[in-house]
Amino acid sequence: MSEAAEDTKKKINWSPEKVMSSSALLISVVSVIALFYQLHLAREENELIRKQQSASVLPHLSMLPTLGPDGYTMDFVNQGVGPAFIKEVEFRVGGSTKFLRSDFFINHIVNKIYESDSVSISIGTYSMMEGDVIPANNSINIVRVRGEAGVDMFRHQLDVLDWSYAIIYEDVYGTRWRLGSENRFPVLVSE
Repeated sequence: MSEAAEDTKKKINWSPEKVMSSSALLISVVSVIALFYQLHLAREENELIRKQQSASVLPHLSMLPTLGPDGYTMDFVNQGVGPAFIKEVEFRVGGSTKFLRSDFFINHIVNKIYESDSVSISIGTYSMMEGDVIPANNSINIVRVRGEAGVDMFRHQLDVLDWSYAIIYEDVYGTRWRLGSENRFPVLVSE
């Protein structure tokens, strides 16, 4: 054996203290790796819990026009499991005339009917506006028209007018959706 190999063997002197300190260092490194892995798993679990909690309060608005034996109604229905907090309401006629409350929009339609015909119609309105809350499985009826002649005139005026609507609403966590006449289902605005 050469002297260099003997010198290397002499330099590696594994005393019990060195073995213990090396073992402690190895255990510390493994512990740090395990800690970071547990933190990663905890972060994923928290994200899943947040998504589950968010889904448990998810509102889902729809606009449902209904023609039935009692007349014509237009409802905004919350078919979700949580309340819908109305943040913005906008009805437009002709792309330029803008109404921030549903009753102003309906009154505009009724005034157009009265301009063209002197027949009176039986109509009831409700004001849907910013700040309203639609609880889960409830609705806001913005208009109810009774009588065949009134229903025909009202629906005809809706067909004639170039009208649209947009409702922006939130869940309890502040996630926003937009329901508009251009899309059938609500679209996520921001999270």
